Amino acid sequence: MIFISIIVIIFVKVYLNQKIFINILWGFVGRIMIILNSGNSFIMIILGWDLLGLTRLLLVLYYNSKEVNTRAFSIMLVNSLSDRIFIVIIMMYVTTNTLQSFRVLILTIIVVSITKSAI
Repeated sequence: MIFISIIVIIFVKVYLNQKIFINILWGFVGRIMIILNSGNSFIMIILGWDLLGLTRLLLVLYYNSKEVNTRAFSIMLVNSLSDRIFIVIIMMYVTTNTLQSFRVLILTIIVVSITKSAI
């Protein structure tokens, strides 16, 4: 993970040479590292996930055109909604302690579909 991140940063630095974009990209990598190193801490996973969404928004907004800005905020809204649904699913799993429930499985598939959507 770190090796790939460093290669991407070097590529961006050599070909784009834009310091702000590189800093945002480092922030993106840092947020991913928070998620990967959070262990069993639910709070750290959610914090890292929300910060990752914010950093994704900053990366999209970097190009600063009206169409991109409108699109970025709609993506942020959908991602925020799907994150909240994801938290509800995790809470349902913790309280019921069963993932085999058909409803939870369907809801999980919907959340993954919404989160991975590129709108």
